[in-house]
Amino acid sequence: MKKLCCIAVFFSIAITSFGQESIEKLTDPIVAEGKQLYKSEMASWYGTDIFVETYKDKEKAGGYFSYSENNVAKCIFFSKGENPKVIVTISFDSSYSTKTAKPDLTEREFTQSEYDLFIIRSKALKIINSDTLFKSYKNTSLNLIPLI
Repeated sequence: MKKLCCIAVFFSIAITSFGQESIEKLTDPIVAEGKQLYKSEMASWYGTDIFVETYKDKEKAGGYFSYSENNVAKCIFFSKGENPKVIVTISFDSSYSTKTAKPDLTEREFTQSEYDLFIIRSKALKIINSDTLFKSYKNTSLNLIPLI
């Protein structure tokens, strides 16, 4: 009887440990995407604070989004209009400190990857504004995080 209990316990431990491995394989991509969204949100949050402090012509801004490139998080603000341009780029190191952030107020064209993110954001915003599923509340706005 003791041998039978020991064998049952051994198999239970073996099955449980192998089961954990497959769960981790399933959850790792979800956790990685969650961390990517969180980092993008931090860049947007702190980037907005820096934008408000440094950019004088705020009425020109049409929106913003954040992304990571070569371990550098960037928050870009773009102009309004038919052919928007990047008006401010704020780069963050891994600390996301506003003291070490580098704002660049040089107006420029989107890079190809930025343009792709801009298109995703624009299409999502169009759907949100035309779909009754989404509700807007006073003094609130969505922070769209486009990912490729």
